[in-house]
Amino acid sequence: DYDTCFIDLVSNHNYDIKSLCNYLRGYLLPFEGLRIGEGLRLLRDYYSMADQIGRKVKKYPKYLSSMHDIISVNHKVFKTDYDEFKFSELVRGDLEFVGRKFRVVVPKCTKDIVSEGTSLNHCVGSYVERILRGDCYIFFLRCSFSDDSLVTLELSGDNLVQAKGSYNRVLLPDERNFLISYCKSKNLSFNVGVVS
Repeated sequence: DYDTCFIDLVSNHNYDIKSLCNYLRGYLLPFEGLRIGEGLRLLRDYYSMADQIGRKVKKYPKYLSSMHDIISVNHKVFKTDYDEFKFSELVRGDLEFVGRKFRVVVPKCTKDIVSEGTSLNHCVGSYVERILRGDCYIFFLRCSFSDDSLVTLELSGDNLVQAKGSYNRVLLPDERNFLISYCKSKNLSFNVGVVS
């Protein structure tokens, strides 16, 4: 089975043999405590799932186990058939905004949320059910002239309660300042990072 994983990574996913061996022995074993066979299996699963949902990922990720778990959640959500009509009825176009440095965009379909989670390496894709139930709303902060994922936003009622960047990073000062002003302009409360 491990031979199959190795051959698959090299033959079908264009992994360089030497680099792959260095990653397995020089990084996964000492830093993540993953034996070579387990590392091969996780890496193949990680790369295959990302490929299936059309996401580009790093060939040799840090924190492979965590990245595998995140892509696994997003893959499961991607494969689930959600009520896209109901989702389209919940789209909040009133939240969109374009500023000089940043803009706020809303997802048009459930796959947009899965793509966001995969791009930023967090599990926002698992929120789709909560959105469809009306428990929360997910939307996105972008740089004004880019479509690249930057920060994922969670709205609960009229409260912005969560804002997370890549790998769940906290807001940078300019992002935070923009979102505080944005919330004021949209009559929303800014409660990101507030512990109740």
